[in-house]
Amino acid sequence: MIRTLSQKALRSNSTLTPDDARLLKETIDQLDEIMARRVQKTMLETSIPNLFFIPSGKFADNAGELFLSPSTEAFLRQMRDRFDFVVLDSAPVLAADDTPSLAPSADGVIFVARNRFTRARQATKAIELLRQRQAKLIGLVYNCESLHSRDNYYYKYKEYYGDKRRSAA
Repeated sequence: MIRTLSQKALRSNSTLTPDDARLLKETIDQLDEIMARRVQKTMLETSIPNLFFIPSGKFADNAGELFLSPSTEAFLRQMRDRFDFVVLDSAPVLAADDTPSLAPSADGVIFVARNRFTRARQATKAIELLRQRQAKLIGLVYNCESLHSRDNYYYKYKEYYGDKRRSAA
């Protein structure tokens, strides 16, 4: 209960007394311990050495709020302390507020646009939203482009660059 009250007080720019702050710190420290144990239990090894995976878990109605909570900040801190790189995969930016809410907590955001799926207006709107939330955009991935598609810019220049399939024969 103190956690909820403290969060509401902090959101409304109220101040906490030293006793309230001490209790809040103790509560957050306890949550950190609990979270560390939970993360350890849910972390899965992959077939790639030193690559771990944490599945998303159950759907939460208040996911946007959860991403702004102290426990999420604590989780990200733990992950940064333990690993060199932490990759967060999220829903499309415009699909839900979860992604724009979480993005500012990341050290960097790589925007992924899918060929024949993501429209230019959608991408522009999503990038503007991420910038409004002060997300650190560090790159763009254009995904699912076929190198053999006639729409590909380099397709019509294959003779210029050489067709490796014909020259290998």
